[in-house]
Amino acid sequence: MKYPNLYKLRKIFYKAITQPLWFIEKIKFFLENFVLKARRKHMPFYFFKKSKGAYRYTVITVLTNFEKSLDEYFHSLVNQSLDFAKNIDVILVDIGPENLLQQSINKWKKRYSTNISYFYKKNCDISNARNFALSKVKTDWVTFINANDFIDFDYFRQVDKNITQDISICLCNPFYFFDIDSKFYNTHPLKYCFGKTKTKQIKYISDYSYSSVSSIIFNYSTICENNILFNEVSDAESSGCKFVYDYLKINLDKKALYLNRAKYFYRQKNQTSAVLLHKGLDTKFIYSDYISILEDAELTNNGLLVCVKNAVLINLHDQLVKIITGVFKLDKNEIDNYLNKLKSVFSHIDEDSVLRPHFNISQLHKIGILGLKNSLSDENVAYINNIDIEKKQILIVYYTKSKRLFDFSLNDQDLIPNYIKTINYNIGSYLYAFERRCWISYRDESDLLTLKDKESNIKLNLLGKSYRELSIFNILKQHMRGAKKYKSDGSWIIMDRDVQADDNGEHFYRYMRQFHPEQKCYFALNKDSHDWVRLQQDNFQLLDFGSLKFEHQLRRSSKIISSYFDEYIQDYFGDNYCYSKKFIFLQHGITKDDISESLNNKKNMLRMITATSQEYDSIIKEGSPYQMGKKEVALTGFPRHDVLLQNSENNDENLILIMPTWRLSIVGNPLTGSNKRNFNHDFLKTKFAQCWGEVLRSKELEKLAIKYKYKIIFAPHINIEPYISILNIPDYIDIWTSSDSTYSIQDLFKKATFMITDYSSVAFEMAFLKKLVVYYQFDRDTAFSGSHIYRQGYFSYEKDGFGPICLDKDALLNELEKIMIDNGQLFEPYAARIENMFPYRDGKNCQRVYNSIVNLDSSNNEYDVTILNQYINQAFEDGDFQLYNIRNQLLK
Repeated sequence: MKYPNLYKLRKIFYKAITQPLWFIEKIKFFLENFVLKARRKHMPFYFFKKSKGAYRYTVITVLTNFEKSLDEYFHSLVNQSLDFAKNIDVILVDIGPENLLQQSINKWKKRYSTNISYFYKKNCDISNARNFALSKVKTDWVTFINANDFIDFDYFRQVDKNITQDISICLCNPFYFFDIDSKFYNTHPLKYCFGKTKTKQIKYISDYSYSSVSSIIFNYSTICENNILFNEVSDAESSGCKFVYDYLKINLDKKALYLNRAKYFYRQKNQTSAVLLHKGLDTKFIYSDYISILEDAELTNNGLLVCVKNAVLINLHDQLVKIITGVFKLDKNEIDNYLNKLKSVFSHIDEDSVLRPHFNISQLHKIGILGLKNSLSDENVAYINNIDIEKKQILIVYYTKSKRLFDFSLNDQDLIPNYIKTINYNIGSYLYAFERRCWISYRDESDLLTLKDKESNIKLNLLGKSYRELSIFNILKQHMRGAKKYKSDGSWIIMDRDVQADDNGEHFYRYMRQFHPEQKCYFALNKDSHDWVRLQQDNFQLLDFGSLKFEHQLRRSSKIISSYFDEYIQDYFGDNYCYSKKFIFLQHGITKDDISESLNNKKNMLRMITATSQEYDSIIKEGSPYQMGKKEVALTGFPRHDVLLQNSENNDENLILIMPTWRLSIVGNPLTGSNKRNFNHDFLKTKFAQCWGEVLRSKELEKLAIKYKYKIIFAPHINIEPYISILNIPDYIDIWTSSDSTYSIQDLFKKATFMITDYSSVAFEMAFLKKLVVYYQFDRDTAFSGSHIYRQGYFSYEKDGFGPICLDKDALLNELEKIMIDNGQLFEPYAARIENMFPYRDGKNCQRVYNSIVNLDSSNNEYDVTILNQYINQAFEDGDFQLYNIRNQLLK
């Protein structure tokens, strides 16, 4: 019997037993989100009688062209428990494209004409717009709420209730709200300031700080009397930081209120905020304000130096995170100027401020920021990150700016890592920091592990606690706590999607059944899947995904082998299976883009299968963004390609296969515990729907198909299938979907003469069959900007692609006619690229995959000669010739 809606509850139950502290934190998080969501959803119904206020407030908001949540912003204001009509004014300054937001604004302005003022300012930046709005204020207090954000319905009532005569500034409690999962997170760096509501005399504010002007409320008369304005020749973030500092330094004898119950919600999306996107990093002026306020605080000794250091550090850390992860991009010509300005700013911030624990600055960014200061901390730390029980290996991760390798010792005996993978974090060509991932071998659980960097001992961090030395026993005990419930029977569970088969998983299962029947294997699939009956009739040993029987066998399995790595597959119970089993990622397409953000931190993924040399090298090479290296990645070829080779020459008809991929930004959020997603009712408004629809409905395409006697099949990605019916595709185009088709996707590739796609990795299937691909990339400027799950990788469509690239409909139709005239034949340079792409076309991919999986359990702990030579050279450079000789002996 199957209870799909209870699977997540069971997952939580198992983890709660083994990790009670985690469970307590989750309960707190759940209750907090429950309350905040209820308040957000039912905001208008909480107060039928509005509260009268002692003061009046103005909200200044600068609008750009990125405000997609403007209605929620207005809802959170007009539904305040403090009477909006009597107590709150809103001044909107629009600096985006003219008339873009006019309709949304007029709707609200019509209802509250006396409260809402709107101004359009052309060729204006954010600081200028805020200064303009300040000249229009007529109330006691003023604040600057971002249009993408929103506030708790009791925000202004709490402010009004707690402000007293000696309060000069009110700082409100900042939360993050993530659109992708609609959850609230109390993880803002200033969280430590808001445990309880408190007041602090400003000249003694010390370690308390601020970040953005958005969640701060200022006394307007103080601003006017002292002519405090935003610096219009600086970027918005540093200008805002200086605005707050200028305000604080003239109110040193007054008090700041840190108000716990007034909650401000910073909306987090897949893109940066509207403020950052609009201004960008204008390195001509950037950070001048940060430097000026740090120098002023140092010179005047006004008691604000620590506060200002914290504020600058919080703002720059947030920006560095976005730059390092690729969310925020710098022009190559600006990088040197940007780095010089950063170094100037950080020269005013001491090492202790960077290492201070409150801000949740990761070790990566501590090392990176200290590197910008030319300071190397002796407080380095290495993290026990993963274990491999069968091979008796432990993964240790550390961050550094030095090329020097840490020295490992086991029972005071020198130990050389079996594998080292180095990840480079760069800002342009500048090396921000290294991440080193070292797999070391142990012999016995009683072994004692220590680390050194030259003569300095390195702390070992195990699940949040620091140690000078650690026994292997304690490492295994902490990681494998609760593993008894996963006592294995040696079986393997193989699958593709939970709702669909016919991928590498199914083909590998068929190989195992035929050539290795001695290995007990199960195939997992949702019983409601269109593939269930087909595989049942083929005598597959099926497990109904999500059922109690499936969960029972999942606990007993030793390997999980899948073409997908989603959490609902690779970490079903939410506890990494207590490191009791290994996850093998077969992939469902060639990795040509940078998907490191999705693949990294999958602790039980100890094998990833690749199919091309370029793909393999891009992942395992030193400096790549992937955490996986030679230990985890194997070049074997895909199981499904063995079948794809069979009868691939039989192609009796002219057939164009149109197969676009999907975009994260155009579909709904995923449903819990499944690959299915919510329906996006605005799908037809997306550029994807408009551009592909224009091609599919094109009369010119139909004429070409008739003229050259071509059949056309449209087979979109499974995440686009729910929208096929609203695309109004002409009848002459056949539609192929995984759920309704009578033949497999493999047959589709074999039948096709050539393919039209955008960025889909299915192009490699055609290349494997030595067929031409046409790329229709109407959105190439934004495709890798964060609107999808990947970034631009090693693969260049211009240098590596399997066919011509078209950027608009007309170019596509012109190219299609040329190809149709030539019967879809390959031509150079594409023929040569395709010929050299795949190292294996011998029909033995499944065999290589099997051998790679079996080798996961062998205890082969030989040294990598390259790594060993690095350690030998390091000992020689250190002048430690005794250690040099010991390491040299290992070469023999």
